[in-house]
Amino acid sequence: MKNIKIIYCLLIVFLLVGCNSKKLKLAEEKNVDYVEQITDLTEKLTRLSDENVVLLEKVEKYEPEIYEEGECDFTRTYHIIDIMNYQTSDNASKFIILDQFQAVNPFIVNLPEDQVAKVTKGKTYEFTFRGDKKYQKSEYNELFKKFELNNIKETDRVGLNQLQDPCR
Repeated sequence: MKNIKIIYCLLIVFLLVGCNSKKLKLAEEKNVDYVEQITDLTEKLTRLSDENVVLLEKVEKYEPEIYEEGECDFTRTYHIIDIMNYQTSDNASKFIILDQFQAVNPFIVNLPEDQVAKVTKGKTYEFTFRGDKKYQKSEYNELFKKFELNNIKETDRVGLNQLQDPCR
């Protein structure tokens, strides 16, 4: 029993003396330095990963502009929120506010007067487009600028039954 007490006392003394040794302090400093380096590298890797995600999203959006050729037809369904009474410079067009099912927010497009005459505020319509496949990733009002609007037809489809065709 006495031997065990002596061994415990010696261990405590060695630990106290060992904790103050220069080698242990150097090891702790290196450890802290390694932790700082690993933290810096992790931050850089995270930053680069985030930048790569942004670049990949841009490439996915504009990839068809590089690879796709030919024409396509498609139909999208929009709800007419409002027809704005705004005097345009050409006096032959009007601005309308559209909403697409499950889209983030409404958007404004400028349409010729004859096409605006086909729609009524508060109703839902299927807009049929035709144009170049390379612009198929266009969104919202870009569609109306990059594709030709061929037809507007009133619809009673709601929710997931609405047409949101891909460019084919």
